[in-house]
Amino acid sequence: MLENALNLLYSEYERCLSIVKNSDFHIRYAEEKIHHSLQVLGAGNYIIKHEKWFQKQNEDFIDMVKTAVLLHDVARFEEIIGLWSKTPRIDHGVV
Repeated sequence: MLENALNLLYSEYERCLSIVKNSDFHIRYAEEKIHHSLQVLGAGNYIIKHEKWFQKQNEDFIDMVKTAVLLHDVARFEEIIGLWSKTPRIDHGVV
């Protein structure tokens, strides 16, 4: 599950870059968001490792938690495309 989520995250990131490729601002924004998502996964991994409650959970549950943490901002790339095209389509927080 986590590997599929990582593939989805990078796919959305690359799709976004291909659309906003002529805007340094939007490219940097997308780069910041991919780094942010990976950093949040790192923070989630730390919490999972150090919180005793997580140590009692099964592997499938932990994989689901990591997947949710990684994808928490995946809709941000669509939001960046909307900002670039000046036709906001979504609010990533709602998604």
